[in-house]
Amino acid sequence: MGGKRMGLRTIHDYIDVSKIAGVYGGGGHAKASGCLLTEDVYQTFVNDTFHLKPLREDAKRNRYNVKESLFGSLYENQEKETFLLYPINQQKWAIEHSRSAISETFANFFEGEHFLKRQFSAWLAKDDEFVHYLMSRSKNHWAAP
Repeated sequence: MGGKRMGLRTIHDYIDVSKIAGVYGGGGHAKASGCLLTEDVYQTFVNDTFHLKPLREDAKRNRYNVKESLFGSLYENQEKETFLLYPINQQKWAIEHSRSAISETFANFFEGEHFLKRQFSAWLAKDDEFVHYLMSRSKNHWAAP
């Protein structure tokens, strides 16, 4: 893991974090200590504690599926759910989740994006996913009843 360190802090008088740091080759004071971030430390304090898959980054080189687009911005998550964040008017944004509108609305794009990232662990989809999404919507819209 290189030269990275892990810091331990507490506000409680009955917890001595220097003992915890000492187990992993570090040290310090009772309320503030640290140790090197070795593979063992990382496994114990990160992997074993937070059983989450890492989030994907937003697509970076998009030309069509961009943030704050008047056509909407498509997001997706690890469960392959889709979310379209789109403007209703100048002051309100909404989210369509798997082609159904959700009840919450947002004062701006960034509030809606924050909601998507926090509630659904979603990221901005790549252009090809956005184009596929729009084409499937248009096919369904123009299909004969």
